[in-house]
Amino acid sequence: MTFTLFGNFFSTIIISFFFFVLLFFLVNLVTSFLFKNFPNLILKKNEFKRNDYISRFDSELKHSLEEWFDLNASEWKEFKKEYQETELNVYKYDPFCEYGHSPKKGKFINYSSHGFRNSKEQGNWPPREDFFNIFFLVGQQL
Repeated sequence: MTFTLFGNFFSTIIISFFFFVLLFFLVNLVTSFLFKNFPNLILKKNEFKRNDYISRFDSELKHSLEEWFDLNASEWKEFKKEYQETELNVYKYDPFCEYGHSPKKGKFINYSSHGFRNSKEQGNWPPREDFFNIFFLVGQQL
């Protein structure tokens, strides 16, 4: 009688543990799917605006459009649309840098086939070999 009671208790513990592990696995699977596919799911309105810094130029940073982006107010909507199509999560794999931008030629945003953005006062690429060239590679952590 005691052995049967102990056996029932032990099997109940094992079955309970199995279902706990199964439930834990399923909850993790569902939450990882949700946060991977909907990363802004639990953000409050202000947190979402902070992550999407470009939207801040529609409100508190509107006065800085011309200075920061060299745009006038009439070009803003077109620039914002091109920015959101180009800049948000559109990367290609690059073995040395791990990610980079695909070549693009747009009205406001342009990437060369070498992965950098074209600018007004840009030198030739690749640089001339008869000069001593120094590259400063920095990230956002600095």
